[in-house]
Amino acid sequence: MRLRATSSERLGTANRDMHWLEPVQYLDDNGTHAASVLDIDAGLLYIRLHTEYRTTRPNEPLGGLLKVYRKNLRFAANGDETAWELLFVERLPGPVRRAHLDRTRLRNEDGTYAPRNLAVLYYMPRNETIAYRVRVYELEALQPATGFEAAVASAGAPWWKRAAGLGAAEAAVHAQHLANRDHLCPDDADDDVADSVYAGHRFRHCVGSAGLTMRTTDFALAGALEVLEFSLRGRTLLYSRLNDVVRFRMLELPAALNGSLVSSDAGISSDMARDGLQGSAYTQPDMVQTRGPGVTELLRDIGSQSFLAQLQSTRPGGGVDVFQAHGGTTGDTFFFSFSLLQNTTLARKWVHEDIKRYRLPVHQQFSGLSRDELRLVNDAPLVDQAGLTSVFYFKATDIIVAVDTQWFRDHGSADVTQLQR
Repeated sequence: MRLRATSSERLGTANRDMHWLEPVQYLDDNGTHAASVLDIDAGLLYIRLHTEYRTTRPNEPLGGLLKVYRKNLRFAANGDETAWELLFVERLPGPVRRAHLDRTRLRNEDGTYAPRNLAVLYYMPRNETIAYRVRVYELEALQPATGFEAAVASAGAPWWKRAAGLGAAEAAVHAQHLANRDHLCPDDADDDVADSVYAGHRFRHCVGSAGLTMRTTDFALAGALEVLEFSLRGRTLLYSRLNDVVRFRMLELPAALNGSLVSSDAGISSDMARDGLQGSAYTQPDMVQTRGPGVTELLRDIGSQSFLAQLQSTRPGGGVDVFQAHGGTTGDTFFFSFSLLQNTTLARKWVHEDIKRYRLPVHQQFSGLSRDELRLVNDAPLVDQAGLTSVFYFKATDIIVAVDTQWFRDHGSADVTQLQR
């Protein structure tokens, strides 16, 4: 299957497409190869997220839409570079505000590696307020979809080709019926049919011919203030809010003994979360919250020109390192800064350090910038994290900032020193 672009008519006016390309899995660290060696036989994942997708639901005119594809990495040998396979499609119950992929894969004390998780922050307008939710996709947990074999037996295989002999209207009805009743995806290469299915008022999720999906967990964020910045590292969610009294908040997500995330004391299944059963059936677990330092003035929305991320702290005894990047325009000047906030224990005060501050005068040239040039100025910074290294890049500049944080103990001394590069 060749990947196709979604029709712009199906997307909201503020839609932003997000993309991730990840190995399905890495080889086990058995001492014969590095921990970062990917498993060629497992293949490659391509994740595409539309932050605003138009729907026909009366109370949900816009929702996020996430598609996950897989490709065999041996395509170079057989010459088939278009062999993308649709694994599953999900529509989130509201527009997506932010998303962050934690791909750091830090090594745990027992020799295992932290799993990769994709956290998607979406919001649901309810009367005169807004509820914020986070859905976490566990990339390491591709698993068979519940009821897939029974659905295929009922629909007949290959179900996505059975509508080939039908007219356009009949094919669309047939595909919608299978997606809504059996959660079987239509042929994603068929633009009109697939998009009409994904926009349907009863559609929530569907799976492709492999019958695989990802384990997901949903969490609720207390409060209705707009979320400005958002990231995930391990089991820690880090976010800031408009007009909050603290710079950021941290939530420790609850997990089972095997390390998998849980969203209620009794556990809520992925299918229940996907089907929107979060009313009386959903119990929000207790989550440990840590407040960041207070602010002297209320946080203001500066668009998407900011980022908030937790750095890995290897300081003996534990600690929290938080990295902030802010950018924006004031008058005829574009400015951006990087800050590091540290807390050696959760009970002590935060220590703030400005790493860099930049000012780029634009003067009268700012009013003459084209739309594409203005987009470069106002776009969010490009950010990536791997291991102990975090990299930040503002598109309007030629400056890339890399932060590599490592704590070490001096020989013959009880003091510890932090190395920043």
